[in-house]
Amino acid sequence: MRYRLPDIPSEPAMPLSAPLPSLPEACSDQPTVSGDELRFITLFGAIDWEGRATQVQVQEPSDSCLREAAIETVRQWRFEPVNPNTKEYWRLGFETTLIYPANEAPRFEMSANDAIKRYPPRYPEKCFSKARPVEVVSVAFDVTEDGVTENIASVFSTFPCLTSAAEESIKKWAYARRLINGRSYPRKQVHTEITFQLADNLTEANRRNIANAFVSVGIALDRKLDPRIALEKIALIEKRFENELRDSERATLLRYRGAAKIDALEYPSALEDLRAALELEKNKTTAKGIENVISQLEAALASPNERAPK
Repeated sequence: MRYRLPDIPSEPAMPLSAPLPSLPEACSDQPTVSGDELRFITLFGAIDWEGRATQVQVQEPSDSCLREAAIETVRQWRFEPVNPNTKEYWRLGFETTLIYPANEAPRFEMSANDAIKRYPPRYPEKCFSKARPVEVVSVAFDVTEDGVTENIASVFSTFPCLTSAAEESIKKWAYARRLINGRSYPRKQVHTEITFQLADNLTEANRRNIANAFVSVGIALDRKLDPRIALEKIALIEKRFENELRDSERATLLRYRGAAKIDALEYPSALEDLRAALELEKNKTTAKGIENVISQLEAALASPNERAPK
């Protein structure tokens, strides 16, 4: 199972030609967003294969009196054309702020409009059977002055089963602060698309390899071997198959790792793994067993006189 997001930009796209509009007369009688004499408007859009600015939109908050002139002007901007055979996908988008300081010439600042930290969504196992090979979820959200995402909501999805996974992923994203003339501003109604792809490339032989690897871990735990042996086996499974594990397999991995950590007397870390395993575990009997071990661990950590589970 795979997801696809645009590559995080190393630097913002820069225009080759960027004319700026004069300050419209309509702005003289309107208050500024900044609360002082500085006026600005932030716009974002796409860059087509010929280097033209398209789909230009205003990013709020911005000074509304600049809207029409700014959009019309930025549509005239030209960027370096992108070769569709390259991997420079990030240059297909841009974000710019036109700044009008009092008694100074206008200027513009370019910024990367992508998140600086992004986390892949987990493909829900319950969605496998009815999902098409490629599904897309479009999500809108706000970004605070500190770069934290909030007010997250899916606006379109080709498969509603995946909307929660997309939204949960974006909760963990982080953006660079939107600095305008040294002051941080929020972003409103940021949009992004997450593409989910069902691409289970594991052969049946490799699936059996995963199952056999878990059997090997189980034997190490049952025989009470050095817990480091089980932990090393689990680390190898995670390294080799991290992006291909089904939720049920991930639950087993977390459960076994929690058990090994208990044997290694790493109780707090074991508790974290078992709680995560419980969230993924679908088998009611296994889930009940995990709950019992969690209860014993919590009691042991709360009171030094309590014994940890064996």
